[in-house]
Amino acid sequence: MRKIIAFLLVLITVFSLVGCQKSGEETPAADGTTAQGTQNTEKEEPTGGETDKTPETDGATSDNAEEEYDAVPDEDTETEDDTSSLPVDSSYTEKITRPDQQIFGGPSYDYNYVGVVSEAGVYTIVEEATDDEGNLWGKLKSGVGWVDLTEIRSFDWPISAGFADEKLLESGNYHHYTVENQDYITQVAIRAYEELSYVTIYPMEFTDDGFVAGEAVFYIEKLTPDKPLVADLTFPGDMSMYTIEFTTAKGADTYIRIYISGRNGTLVMDDGEF
Repeated sequence: MRKIIAFLLVLITVFSLVGCQKSGEETPAADGTTAQGTQNTEKEEPTGGETDKTPETDGATSDNAEEEYDAVPDEDTETEDDTSSLPVDSSYTEKITRPDQQIFGGPSYDYNYVGVVSEAGVYTIVEEATDDEGNLWGKLKSGVGWVDLTEIRSFDWPISAGFADEKLLESGNYHHYTVENQDYITQVAIRAYEELSYVTIYPMEFTDDGFVAGEAVFYIEKLTPDKPLVADLTFPGDMSMYTIEFTTAKGADTYIRIYISGRNGTLVMDDGEF
């Protein structure tokens, strides 16, 4: 009897152990994979392949996304209404032979007079405009103002006259004609672009018959490009005018009139005999 009881106890113990082992086995998932199999599948996905096409923002707002876009240089920033300057590839150079070429605040003689270029040379033009009189103007790259391109391209006189600038006056390298006992003088720089002979300045007097030449106020036998003339002249009224007479290198007698413009106060050159 004791042997039978002992055998039954052994059987009960064996069955108990078998039941515990079955309860510890993994339960199949609904798609036929185990939890362990799912983890292995995720780890084997290719990292170089395309996954989610929507980028993760990690909490970034639309403002942050816009700032990142704006950080990329935009090559097409000009609008149709922006005409402040031509594109860089549309700018060009212009040779200016006159150091006294006048500069204005805009593309017309109606704008304020700014000054002169001071040095002959090659200048960059970044914008063009045509005034009501048909003159073509160019805006200097420096932004200081505009120059009359029509005048520059048609200028063929061997002489020019303009307001004397500080650079010339400080150099001391010029002939000087001065007047005495005059309170209001205008210093006019007269430059030769070839050797000129018998340079004479006459004041023009207005009469009933028009302008006539008065007595000469200055004379120099030779005027050369390396040394201009600075003449202290007076322009007491709107009708004040001077004539510069000279002989060119080719022997041609030439007359140039100079006067102050009542339009903008600049010095104007004109050709004409008396």
